[in-house]
Amino acid sequence: MCGISAFITNKIYKRDDYIKIIKKMNNSLIHRGPDFQDYWIDEYKGVCFGHTRLTIQDLTSNGNQPKLSENKRYLISFNGEIYNHFNLRKKIEKENFVNCRWNGSSDTETLLKSIELFGFKKTLNFLNGMFAICLFDRKLDKLYLAVDRFGEKPLYFGNVNNSFVVASELKSLKKFKDFDNPIDRNSLDDLVRYSCIRAPKTIFKDVFKLEQGSMLEINTNKIRESNFDKNFFDNQNYKFWWNSKDKIIENKHNQFTDYNKAKISLENTLKDSVKSQLISDVPLGSFLSGGIDSSLITALMTKESNKKIKTFTIGFTENSFDESKYAKKISKILETDHHEAVLTPSETQQIIPNLMNIYDEPFADSSQIPTILLSQFATKNVKVALSGDGGDELFGGYNRYFWVNKIWRYFSWMPFEARKILGNFLSRVNPDTINLVYNYIFNNKNLDNFIGEKSVKTFQRLKYVKNIDDLFISLTTEWSTQDKLIINSDPIMIDLYKDFEELRSYDFKDRMMYWDMSNYLPNDILCKVDRASMSSSLETRAPFLSHNVFDISTKIPVNMKISKNKGKIILRDILGKYIPKELIDRPKQGFGIPLSSWLRNELRDWAESLLETNLIKEQGYFDHKLIDQCWLDHKSKKFDFHSKLWPVLMFQSWLQNY
Repeated sequence: MCGISAFITNKIYKRDDYIKIIKKMNNSLIHRGPDFQDYWIDEYKGVCFGHTRLTIQDLTSNGNQPKLSENKRYLISFNGEIYNHFNLRKKIEKENFVNCRWNGSSDTETLLKSIELFGFKKTLNFLNGMFAICLFDRKLDKLYLAVDRFGEKPLYFGNVNNSFVVASELKSLKKFKDFDNPIDRNSLDDLVRYSCIRAPKTIFKDVFKLEQGSMLEINTNKIRESNFDKNFFDNQNYKFWWNSKDKIIENKHNQFTDYNKAKISLENTLKDSVKSQLISDVPLGSFLSGGIDSSLITALMTKESNKKIKTFTIGFTENSFDESKYAKKISKILETDHHEAVLTPSETQQIIPNLMNIYDEPFADSSQIPTILLSQFATKNVKVALSGDGGDELFGGYNRYFWVNKIWRYFSWMPFEARKILGNFLSRVNPDTINLVYNYIFNNKNLDNFIGEKSVKTFQRLKYVKNIDDLFISLTTEWSTQDKLIINSDPIMIDLYKDFEELRSYDFKDRMMYWDMSNYLPNDILCKVDRASMSSSLETRAPFLSHNVFDISTKIPVNMKISKNKGKIILRDILGKYIPKELIDRPKQGFGIPLSSWLRNELRDWAESLLETNLIKEQGYFDHKLIDQCWLDHKSKKFDFHSKLWPVLMFQSWLQNY
């Protein structure tokens, strides 16, 4: 893993000025690459590249960046891992090169050779890995930016002080000379709705983030020859070099009909993915939460590695949030070198003041906190950790996949106005009361610990949803558009249903999984994990997000993934070869913290100071009346509004730092 910094400018700087700027940008990313940093400058063309390196493959100076291609045409600053780069080397040797010689074993060198031979766009399609690439073609005077298929690695770009600036994180862009980009209120609307800001938007105006599977091509002479203003990006070549929806449609008529064949094919593909991601010249381990996805990845690692796998788990003193006991049992069965840390509320809360420094822009998935602490814990022993990220989105792991249809059947027959009244009434029921009722009816068998909270959230949505698509999307949001929480915002509403319409012939569960994979996964989950792990200089890898695993997943029909209110059926069956069934068949438990209780107790003073009425009024971003009522209802235990309050608190805390 590494940090990318770059800029192209038409301003007249001395070389010393370039060095001063790029060093500041680099230094802000030292956590992403503590092992080496460097820069490359062409002051006559106004081009400057910087790089910070975390050494994972080829620990010698051969892997250092920014790096020029052998023919001196291409300059690269690259962040990520190309798992198939040794196979790509064989392809390069076969295609070309009488003169092909390798100076080292880094994937950066492989990338540059491939781009020399095949070109940038063709090379992207050869890659199996996670990556963000910033490439300058010195011959054509063009800059190329690209990120991997699922958006595992971030890349920001934009107009800063009339220069084109690129970086792995916003903190690097903010170090560019005279950064003064204003806050984008429409992005703030995204934050309070989705708990994150969806690409291509960022919290700042005129600054953007590459979307998953996308690339940007820019004629750099246009930056130097014209006034670089906010309309510059409207005329640039922004495209998707890979689109998951195309693969889904392509495989519509190529579905597995035999379950055993599907299971064998998936297991073999997962094994290949895990094996390819074990490539490393430094110590490597895995996150083991005790859930299906991380347990399966760890099980396959133990089969594919000739070394004992190090596993890492975070436990909590609050039983309803603690899965560490399951992780410990699984580690014993798999015979891993297991490491466990049990955290107290005070230890967990200590990380909150530092969240703004880690995430750069306000980010409000509260599982960011245990993810940061897990990364800090793991990095004491390893520099690389494999995770189970992506399993839920590809194989139907979220409870909403099987509850939305059922809920809609219960209420869709009612006229909208009647449903609105019923939803308003039911949403006032205390979550604890619902938990008691469910406990009584089901005798606490396989009961989701948070069924009361989730039920109330669903009842609240019934007040304004008009169809099943509305219901699903509403369950992935917090504040609704009807709330009008953000003052003077005019969000450009992306047609959320366009993709649903194109996949209308698919089962509704497939459409939900696609929505999560193209929105929730890159903008929330992968952002959370990247910033958390890289803040501790730890590289994380996700074998489920190999495009080969994704390809197989699109051929597996939904009834092989979800059945009888249970998700990831096919993954459970594969894992059953390695883990006893009783450790697999239990309710899904997210990687969460008891935030609802903390906001009423340990974090109350902190929250109160950020939500103070006069402060909210003075800042002028939120409707203070809505905030006041929400905070009052939460404190009094009338409602559990922690998921609504956390995005507001994260913005308020970020704003204080900014």
